[in-house]
Amino acid sequence: MKSLLILTKKLISFTYIRRSILILIDASSIISCFFILFSLLGLSNIDLKSNNYSFISLSVILGISIYILLGQYKGITKYQSRNLLYNILFRNSIFTVIIYFLSRLLAINYFRISFAILFLVFLSFILYIIRLVMSDVLFKLKPIKDKTNSRKNVAIFGAGEAGIQLANTLNLGNNHNIKFFIDDNKKLLNRNINGIPIKSRNYLTKN
Repeated sequence: MKSLLILTKKLISFTYIRRSILILIDASSIISCFFILFSLLGLSNIDLKSNNYSFISLSVILGISIYILLGQYKGITKYQSRNLLYNILFRNSIFTVIIYFLSRLLAINYFRISFAILFLVFLSFILYIIRLVMSDVLFKLKPIKDKTNSRKNVAIFGAGEAGIQLANTLNLGNNHNIKFFIDDNKKLLNRNINGIPIKSRNYLTKN
């Protein structure tokens, strides 16, 4: 019982650490996005008065609050879904609209509609790329932990939707090494899906 409590505490602390790191990365991304756009739009010499600093600070607080409320930190980073980009765009669209109206209240002249659109695009791109890189890094670290496990070489019959879903499932399990897809569709032969080649049925008899 005691060991179970210790393990639970470790898991809780790990979750908080993970989320804290993601929040720090997202906060840094929001700030970076502002200054990247300042530089690209020739606003690097902008007079950052107290209200401008307050606006950027409030934007970070609002952004992180929106991300938390809309579940940005609930997903497991290693297993990002295909809807990742759309979810990021949705959250950032709400965020951008809110800080646009906030900029009107604080008389922030540079945060016009054109700036807001660029802010939305750049911030979404930055967050999306960061999540993809983190997911890829975590996946590549997993085989190091599981190096004692022997991975079985397999081939998947069919390079259609079902075959791709099976490949994704096997990759998540990390117990199989997918050598190639097998499909008789001539349009698919000698092409690849996520780096996995597509071979014909005849390839099996030749090897």
